[in-house]
This record gives sequence, structure tokens and C-alpha cells, in this order.
Amino acid sequence: MTSGRKNWGSLLVAGGLITGLWFLFANLGGVLQSRFPNPLPSKEVIIAEIEEPVQEGPTPLRSQTSISIEPLPLITSADFSVPAALEAAVDFWRKIYAVYDSDQVVLHDAEDLSVIYGVIDLKDLNNLPEKEKMKSRESRVLEATRLLQERLDEEHADRVRSQTGLKDKFIQAVRVSGRYLPLFEEIFVSYGVPQEITRLVFVESMFQERARSKVGAGGLWQFLPGTARRFIKVDHWIDERYDPIVSTHAAARLLLKNMEEVGSWPLAITSYNTGTGHVKKAVHTVGTTDIGTIIKRYRSDGFGFASRNFYPSFLAAYHVYENRERYFGSLEKEPVLEFDQVTLPVSVTFLQVAELSGSSLLEIQFLNPAYESRVFLEGMKLPVGAKIRVPKGRTLANLN
Repeated sequence: MTSGRKNWGSLLVAGGLITGLWFLFANLGGVLQSRFPNPLPSKEVIIAEIEEPVQEGPTPLRSQTSISIEPLPLITSADFSVPAALEAAVDFWRKIYAVYDSDQVVLHDAEDLSVIYGVIDLKDLNNLPEKEKMKSRESRVLEATRLLQERLDEEHADRVRSQTGLKDKFIQAVRVSGRYLPLFEEIFVSYGVPQEITRLVFVESMFQERARSKVGAGGLWQFLPGTARRFIKVDHWIDERYDPIVSTHAAARLLLKNMEEVGSWPLAITSYNTGTGHVKKAVHTVGTTDIGTIIKRYRSDGFGFASRNFYPSFLAAYHVYENRERYFGSLEKEPVLEFDQVTLPVSVTFLQVAELSGSSLLEIQFLNPAYESRVFLEGMKLPVGAKIRVPKGRTLANLN
């Protein structure tokens, strides 16, 4: 009896994995039979109807999934129009930001972003404990990818890539952006950097102040420590990458420096991701400064998928943000961050600053995020001349 229960349990787990692969293909009936040598048995995949027909010919499936909205014309500013060569890539990232949420994973062709093979719906995993949920998500995506690759020729199978949707994160980022974007725009304009480029934060961090990448990039602008130290302070006690205001000054200075080296804002933005060295090499190799041509034709280890898609994803983020009401309806933004900056005439702790300004320690910590938490918790004294922030309209009484 015990053995039988285990077998039934295994079947139920397998059945859950199979039915969870909501894999959306276009006109799978006879097309897959004729195009792919090993079509999946119908029991293994739940198929959803898709209206757009598959084009005949040697190309892989091209389809719009059933999760879609009527596309808007890709409107950006005059300085950041969408090159014809990048329209498909920009539209792909528009869908990632405005159509698919983080419970959906898109399987697509990494070289031709107009090719979306299908979408895996993972909403049924949301009630699982976090660790189990992440393990199940990874398992389903890997299995769906394997099943798809079995249907494709070797060239296209190697180009299958998965991308998690970001609609829900983009919506939250729009709300948080109210706190910072007006300040960021003022900073960029003060350096002569187009204010439109402040929308790059959606691509870099989705306005998550404590964002940290696997390679150690940190903050809203995702600076690596080495790059950050060229412009701001990063040490054991202060990491200004996590100060939204200070790091925005650094981002503007870096973008301006990139612009001076590579000669155009599209190339300067691309350099923000991959460095001016790789961009200069791309320009030399391809023989043009046209960003669309470079992204389409240039390939190197230092200019992979992320670098090729950095500028298209920026254009998409700019477009979605500017048309946010069309995509998301009315969203209430957070109020603009307000504060007063004080230069300390004497050495004090943050706890003393909180007491003297009539604020809580949490309020002071929120306004001074560059300082490590132990500076607040261990009562370390700030040096004379340190510039700190306090809530708007509050002064440090009797500090002298």
C-alpha cells in the first residue's frame, strides 16, 4: 500500500507540472505536424487559441499571444525616435513592461524578438511557500523550454530564451517614481543631459532603492562599486549608490562623459550598460554610429543580449511610462520627496539628529540611505561638516 501511494503521488506531481505548462502556440494543428518532426502529444500541453495565423515558410512560429492589448504607435521624444531596425525589439520590451506580469514567462527567439513562441502561466504557484515556488517556477520553465526546443531545428532551438514579464513591477515603479522623477529631471537638466533619460531607472532597477544585482551593481542606477567610486563615495560606512539623489548626480556625469566619448545619446546610453570601449569597438567594426545597425549586426562576447537590448528596452520603458494611463489606467503616484539639508557644525550621532529635529530615527534613516545601518544602530558619530538630510521644515535646535 505504501508503494502504491508513492506512485500515485509521483503521478499527481507530474500531472501538476504538465497541466501547469500553459504554452501558447499559433494554429498548432497541422502546422506543427508539417514544420516540426516531433510535435508534442496533446496531453502534455494545454493549448490556447490564438487568432493570428502562422506564416508559411522556413521561419519559426510568429504569433501574438492571447494576452495582448491594442498596440499604440511607438511615440518617443524627437531625440529618441525608434529606428526602423529596432521596432520589433522595442515592441517586445513594451509587451514585457505593459502586457505580461511576473507570473508569466515569455519564450522567444533571442535574435528575432518579433518571434514569441508562447507564454508559461505560473499563477497557480502563488500559494506555495517562497522557496518551493521558485523551485517549481524554474522547473516548469526549463521543461517548457526543452519541449519547445525539441520541435525546432538546431539553429532556432539554440536561440530560445525565456523572459519574465514585468508589468506588475512597472506599475509599482510608476507609483514610486513620483517620489524621485521630478528631482532626477532637474539634476539631469543641470548637467545638460536630456531629462528623458531619467526613464532609464525603469530598466535598471524599477525604482527599487535597495536593488542589487548578481554581479554587485547596486542602487537605483545599478552602479558597480568600481565605476561608482569615480564619482561618489563607496566604503564600509557609506555607499552613495543607495542614495537616490547623490547617485543620480553620478549617473548624469557618467552619461555626459559617455556622450563626449561616443558622440550620440543612443550610444552613450548603450555605453552605460557595456562601457564606451565595447561601443567604440562596435562602431569601428560595423563602420557606422547608427545604433540600429550596430545592434542588428555587431556581435561579441562583450556585447551580448543584455547590451544589444539595453537601448531598445529604454525606448520601450520611455514609451510605456509616457503612455501609462493608456496601459494601466489612473495610477496614484507618491508625493515628491521633500527634505532640508543640514551641514553639521559639531560631531553628533543620527539619534541626536532625530531628537533635535523632532523626528524618528526611521525618518532620518530613510532620508540618509547611503549610510550603513550600523551607523544608525551603533550610535557612531558623524564628522563635523557632514551634510545630512532632515524632514522638510525641521531644524536642529540647540545644535551649536
